[in-house]
Amino acid sequence: MALTPASTTPASPAHRMAGAAITPRAMPPARRTGLPMLAATLAETRVGTAIACFYIAAIILLVGALAPTLKSVNLGAYLSSPVGQALIGANVGAAALRTFTGYLSVEFYSVWFGLFFGGFLTFIAGGIVAKPVEDGTIELALARPFSRRRFYLERCGALAVVGVIMSVWALAAVWLDTRIFSDTTVDWHWLLLTQLAGGAFLVFALGLGAVISACTSVARTAGSAAIGVLVLGYLLNSLAGLSDRLTWMTYLSPFHYAQLSAILVQHQITWWHLALLTGLGLAGVVAGLVVFERRDLAA
Repeated sequence: MALTPASTTPASPAHRMAGAAITPRAMPPARRTGLPMLAATLAETRVGTAIACFYIAAIILLVGALAPTLKSVNLGAYLSSPVGQALIGANVGAAALRTFTGYLSVEFYSVWFGLFFGGFLTFIAGGIVAKPVEDGTIELALARPFSRRRFYLERCGALAVVGVIMSVWALAAVWLDTRIFSDTTVDWHWLLLTQLAGGAFLVFALGLGAVISACTSVARTAGSAAIGVLVLGYLLNSLAGLSDRLTWMTYLSPFHYAQLSAILVQHQITWWHLALLTGLGLAGVVAGLVVFERRDLAA
C-alpha cells in the first residue's frame, strides 16, 4: 500500500519580513540621442565624397609630378592673354608660372576649385530637403521625435563636414607633394589662407543648394539649378575679363570674391570678400530653414 505524504498542501511563498531591504528595479539605459540624421546623410553621400577626394588628390599629385616638365613650357604666353586670364579667372604672372605654387594656383586653386568641387557640394546640397521629399522618406524621418529644424540642420551640418573633409584632403595632398617630389615647396601660411577662402566659397555653395532644395521636391532639379547658378557666375566672371565695358559683370559673380590664385601667388587677401561669401552662404541656409518650416509637405 502506497504511503500517503504527510501534507499535500503546497508551501505558501515566504512573506517579506518587516524592515527588509527592497531591491530597486533596474531601469533601462537612456537612449542616446546623438546626431542620427547627420550620420545618415554622411553615409548617403560617402560615395560622392570619396570620388571628389580622389579627384582632388589626383589633380594635386599630378601637378607635383609634372612641375619639372612644366617649367620648360612657356605657360605665361598663353595665360597672360585676356582669353587665358578669363579661362582660369585669375592673373598669374609669368614668373610665378615657373614654380610649383604657380602651377597649383592655375590647375587647382583657380575658378576650377569653385566650379568643380563647389559645384559638387551645391549639387548634393540640392538634396537636403528635396531628396527625402521625392523618395517619401521625410514622413518616416519626421515621425520620429525630430523637429523639422533638427532634421534640416543636421543634414546641412553633414554637408559642412563634407566640405571640411575635401579641404583637409587637399592640404594633405599638397603636403604629400612636398614629401615625394622635388622643387615643390610652398608657403604654408598663404596656402592655409587660400584654403580658408576656398572654404568660404564652399559655405556659399552649401547655402545656395540648401535654399533651392527647400523650395523644390526633386533633388536633381534642385542640384542642377544650383550648379546652373555657379556656371552663370563663371561665365559672368570670364566675360568681364574680355572687355573693359563688361567689367561690371564680375561683381555679380561669386568667383570674383574668391580669388584663390591671388591669395596663393600674390599674397593678397580681401577679408570682406570671405565674409561676404560666408554671410551669403549662412543666409541661404537660414532662408532654406524658414521655407522648409513653413512648407506644406503634404501638398
